[in-house]
Amino acid sequence: TTEIYTLSLHDALPISQAAGGLPDISAFDLTAARAVFEAEAAALAASNIDEAGIAELQVLAEALCRRDLTDEEAGDYDRRFHLAIARLSGNPVVEYFVQQIWRMRSELPRVTEVYARVCHDDGASRAGEHMAIFEGLRARDPVAARNAMRHHFQRLFEAMLEATESQ
Repeated sequence: TTEIYTLSLHDALPISQAAGGLPDISAFDLTAARAVFEAEAAALAASNIDEAGIAELQVLAEALCRRDLTDEEAGDYDRRFHLAIARLSGNPVVEYFVQQIWRMRSELPRVTEVYARVCHDDGASRAGEHMAIFEGLRARDPVAARNAMRHHFQRLFEAMLEATESQ
């Protein structure tokens, strides 16, 4: 026999009407999801990337290494870098999910507060990590790109723990 599973309204994630219908999640939950989706997006992009994609990411990675960026500018380059990787994965479903993840990162107050604090305090680590991701992509090495992205999120996770513990 075939079993059919259904979800009741009680099983669904709480939806925040104030945040445009996005789920009410923590920065930790979002970061865990980002680590999965964006690491695989990087691996796919490394397999599919062309010279134009490499050039685009190089500009963004090098911009993230600049020390004169405001938090807003760094955040914009960061968003563009990650969304470009999702697009370069060649998979429109991966690209869509990463776009939605970034929407949550940008629009959910509980998430933006934690990310703003962590990203402000840790720009140097972020720059090196993005360059390592770029190097994996430029080498067209899916394992290196995936591992660099995972390392990026592991460090971000640790920084988030420190930031929330010091509140």
